[in-house]
Amino acid sequence: MRAERLIISYQKNEDLKKNDVGKPDFKISHKATEVKSYDKPKSKSGEGKKPKMATHIQTYILFRQGMTMEEIAKERGMSVTSVETHFAKLIALGKVDVKEVVSNKKRLIIEGELEEAESMSLKAIKESLGDRYSYADIKFVIASIEASKS
Repeated sequence: MRAERLIISYQKNEDLKKNDVGKPDFKISHKATEVKSYDKPKSKSGEGKKPKMATHIQTYILFRQGMTMEEIAKERGMSVTSVETHFAKLIALGKVDVKEVVSNKKRLIIEGELEEAESMSLKAIKESLGDRYSYADIKFVIASIEASKS
């Protein structure tokens, strides 16, 4: 009960008395609820700042330069899984064709499994397909199906 009263009082930004807490050294002030914004100083001219490029686009550029997913991951200092996530997005956006990253045979088998699957859970599909198919392969095919729907 005392805790509820403290929370409600604090939320209403009311003063709390020491006996509300039960410990004489416990203090809460209104200032605890104030939020200050500490923005970095902005340059007057904006010189030297380049607009940041979306990370999946950086991956796309490296891919179009002939790099593999593993090479892109190493070059960019990120995990292969992160690069795979970029590829799923690029496939969904229509920038990369699923056929560029998944063999036609694998793609057709995964598509067939997706049509028959009772659950669209990635784990269930992966378990059904077995170790010859990676999570990335499945994600890429799902992304291509989603892209074709839009």
